[in-house]
Amino acid sequence: MNSTDCIIEEITAIQEYDLFEKLETLSVRNSGNIYKASLHSYNMIMVLKDIKFNEKYTLNELVYELKRHRKLEFHNNILRIFGITKSDQDNYMLVLEYADNGSLRYYLEQNFKSLNWNDKLNLAKQLQKGD
Repeated sequence: MNSTDCIIEEITAIQEYDLFEKLETLSVRNSGNIYKASLHSYNMIMVLKDIKFNEKYTLNELVYELKRHRKLEFHNNILRIFGITKSDQDNYMLVLEYADNGSLRYYLEQNFKSLNWNDKLNLAKQLQKGD
């Protein structure tokens, strides 16, 4: 186990990659692909998000993101993080709760122009409060 593995294991649960099946690509991005997968033993659908380390996104950024998720996971409207897995190609992947309608970012990309200012204000207030 390398030092990155040790740091990640100290912060969050490590999920065995072999437990995931039926991987389906949801999004292809420069920052890493996003997949929908079944977690066989729990009969759950999860999201696997590639982690691509570079000069902007370092191990420290990942640690910060994991700690931020841990602080917010108690709230029903925040997608829960279940841990990290390591793919067959030794890529780290975040294991996240699946949302039928996608992430807030996706929702806004698709619907922002059709939202009126009251809708946008309500969304901002809900984000601020964590509702």
